[in-house]
Amino acid sequence: MFFFSSYISVDLFLCRFFVAIFVTPASSEADFR
Repeated sequence: MFFFSSYISVDLFLCRFFVAIFVTPASSEADFR
């Protein structure tokens, strides 16, 4: 069960990481415009 929960936390971390990567350039472009 702990292994499964650790997998879920890793998935959430990766999702947050990719969202930050994709959202940051878009927000910076919006700021420059």
